[in-house]
Amino acid sequence: MERPWLRACYILVAGLLCVLAIGLLTGQRWATGAWPLPAGRLSYVFLASVLAAVAAPMVWVALAEEWGAGAGSALFPLILSGALAVHFVRLAGPTSPGALPVGLACAVAAIASLLIHVWSRRVPLRDRRPTPRPVQWSFAVFVVVLVLSGSALVLARPHIMPWPVRPEASVAFGWVFLGASSAYAYALTHSGWHHARGPLLGFLAYDLVLLPPLLRQFSTVGPELYLSLVIYTAVLVFSALLGIYYLLLNRATRAW
Repeated sequence: MERPWLRACYILVAGLLCVLAIGLLTGQRWATGAWPLPAGRLSYVFLASVLAAVAAPMVWVALAEEWGAGAGSALFPLILSGALAVHFVRLAGPTSPGALPVGLACAVAAIASLLIHVWSRRVPLRDRRPTPRPVQWSFAVFVVVLVLSGSALVLARPHIMPWPVRPEASVAFGWVFLGASSAYAYALTHSGWHHARGPLLGFLAYDLVLLPPLLRQFSTVGPELYLSLVIYTAVLVFSALLGIYYLLLNRATRAW
């Protein structure tokens, strides 16, 4: 099903997300200034990894023209953008002057993600290979971990992230985890390897961006955050190995 205009739109949006992610990673003021809440270095790296996790499945869907697989991948930005739109609009005021425009931009992104999700659900998968059992079991674990940690962050519980996070940012980061859980839940409830490939590819992109600075955090982390850092790092290492094996090495599921 060739749709060159749609492929171009997907790649354009993914490219813009990658540019913003690079700006956050390199500490460019035009990029860090787009985040309306106080944040430290690791928070900006985390945001860059989230953008990479959204962009990677978009590029793959566009290049493979597997438009039906966009339904599950679109749930992540849909839930995340919708929640952030509400969160930032509520925070808007003299103390957070940048929250309102960012909230409105998130609302637009949520509407676009909703349209993509609804349309993609009507497009059948071209590749009907089954999802491997280990990937299904791993996704079930991911859903549980993301829902529990995301809910704790939304409630502004301390020491969930392995670096200091203010309550307003904790709520936003919690919706990152809750939004991500929806993509894995969708892949669990809809058969077909390509429903799982997108979320797994996004998680691998997230890992590659966030894991190196997270490993360096072991030399400076305080004792109250050490357990969170160990758990977080273990999840990232496992998901990275899972993605590398099934996306690049396993004959039954790799792309070539």
